[in-house]
Amino acid sequence: MFPAMDTTKKMDLDTMLKELGQFGRYQLYYYFLLVFPIVFCGYTGLEYVFVTMDIPHRCRVPECEGVSGPVEFSPDWLPRAVPYTEDEEPEQCWRYRPREGDPQPHCPADLFDTNVTVGCGDWVFQEPVRTIVQDFELFCPEDEWKLAAVGSFGVLASFAGLPLAGIFSDRFGRKTTLVVGVVFGAISQLYLSFVNNLTTFLRAQLVLGFMAGFVYGPCFILALEMLSHEKKLLGSMLINIYFCLGEVLLGLAMWWLQDWRPLLRLLSVPMLALVSYFWILPESVRWLYARGKYDEVEKILCSIAETNQTTHKLPAVLEHLRDHSMNRELTLTGNEDSPKSSVSYIQVLQSKIIMFRLVICCFCWMAILFTYYGLTLDSVSIGGNRYVNFILMSLVEIPASVVSLWVPDIPALGRRWTTAGSFFISGAACWAFWLIDEEDEMWDNVLILTGKFCSTLTIAVIYLYTAEIFPTELRTSLLAVCSTVGRLGPLFVPQIPLLADYMNPMILFGAVSMLGGLLILGCPETLNTKLPDTIEEAENIGKTPEHLHT
Repeated sequence: MFPAMDTTKKMDLDTMLKELGQFGRYQLYYYFLLVFPIVFCGYTGLEYVFVTMDIPHRCRVPECEGVSGPVEFSPDWLPRAVPYTEDEEPEQCWRYRPREGDPQPHCPADLFDTNVTVGCGDWVFQEPVRTIVQDFELFCPEDEWKLAAVGSFGVLASFAGLPLAGIFSDRFGRKTTLVVGVVFGAISQLYLSFVNNLTTFLRAQLVLGFMAGFVYGPCFILALEMLSHEKKLLGSMLINIYFCLGEVLLGLAMWWLQDWRPLLRLLSVPMLALVSYFWILPESVRWLYARGKYDEVEKILCSIAETNQTTHKLPAVLEHLRDHSMNRELTLTGNEDSPKSSVSYIQVLQSKIIMFRLVICCFCWMAILFTYYGLTLDSVSIGGNRYVNFILMSLVEIPASVVSLWVPDIPALGRRWTTAGSFFISGAACWAFWLIDEEDEMWDNVLILTGKFCSTLTIAVIYLYTAEIFPTELRTSLLAVCSTVGRLGPLFVPQIPLLADYMNPMILFGAVSMLGGLLILGCPETLNTKLPDTIEEAENIGKTPEHLHT
């Protein structure tokens, strides 16, 4: 016997989904389909780390090693033929001018004039890895800004892509937006793998960055809108893990392929098959419900009940759905006569408390995204195997995502101290990395993994905290403001290699994280508080006991 349902109590859609199974076989199938576009986002989001990787290189010295064929990168005679930098590395674009005479196999000192340098005619690389450095001839220090521009262009395009993707998603549906984004993103990435000059590459990178907003956002919304309220944190965690798997796949692929062109093609070609999602992926049931498309909602609810084996609850659920459909016109008419929004942007600007919190949250978003992506980029330049480092930096996000489900609910920590504490630990790890012996690879990896773990935890919690601290009617808008400003962090991350000539980037990562931790302590705790509906309620968070849940 199945437990009886209370059919007298009016159901909203959240209750309907809960009655038909919160995370059954249907939801598992749904989340399986979402693996592929999210993995694509994780893969493409950081591929510039490997595409622009500057492998150590030097001038080829034809007088000593011929004009072709494999050669040793650091032969004994090299200091007599190539000048060295202060870091005791061979210059990338200069060598000593050879004196007149026949080539000699042992390269004696008198073969070169060490008082005069000339440019390279060809280059020798320390590793057999191919990036755009070779294909676009970006060999010299003055070309470093061009490599940095590749990563920044994608982030820059997302500033336009994200809001437009939101508008498109609300108007035409989450599924349609997702499929358009994946297909055009895959085509853009495939095109990137064939271009032969930097200008065209950057233009295509703008398109790929623009389309990225059409994939992750709608996919994340699809994932959460399929679940009832109680399971949304679980759904969010799974999406974060899928993204992590995309990063791991990226590291494994570059380790195997050692070439940027097949790296881009590896995932872009199969992603074209996701055009099939037009037919096999159900649209967001909440979007259909909000748009009044009740026939399609009913089909999805029937599929959920059949797959989750909860068909005994289906009649009561459909009865409430049909009642809502019949009353929709009256509801809409009533809404026309209801009071207008009690919260406006003008009120937000006039509230010193809300503006103070908004500025702090914006900075914290920017700080943590800057540190998160900065540590990921730096992982390929520290000692040891760069691919293993990158993969470990991606895998550490999985336990961080799991921890984010329960640590913020610990009364002694809450959202505020979890955020501040993870900021502080991340900053301390960055500063410790800067201070320790650079040759100690084990501690290097431990500290940078600690920083990445805490950064991932901070991102998960700051998203939740930001959603809880602002009033309902402008919550989404103010969250979008924080997210958009936060992307200034990733925008500057590709410029970090340029900064490395003047200071250790870990100093900056640590300082930004410490400042973020201090600032977030200026905001109130939101654990066990009622979500504020008005400006006044939002201002009173942390002041009065009335905001505590009873």
